[in-house]
Amino acid sequence: MILTPNETTFVLWASGILLSLFFSAIVWILNKGVNKMDDMASSLNNMERDFKVLVNDHTNLKEDVKQIDKRVRDLEIAE
Repeated sequence: MILTPNETTFVLWASGILLSLFFSAIVWILNKGVNKMDDMASSLNNMERDFKVLVNDHTNLKEDVKQIDKRVRDLEIAE
């Protein structure tokens, strides 16, 4: 089958447009994925900051419990 110059031009333009649409869709999907990964990184950073505060609070509470244990032992011995 031999194509005329107009048909050849049409086929080339149509295939170019279809390929451009295909790659545009791929880039759009990948861009959405990158944006979601950025949101996940931000959330993980927030969680890390919150966990640092909780660990600090936990350490402080452990020290308080040790002091309370010592006081209770001192009171039991005094009685």
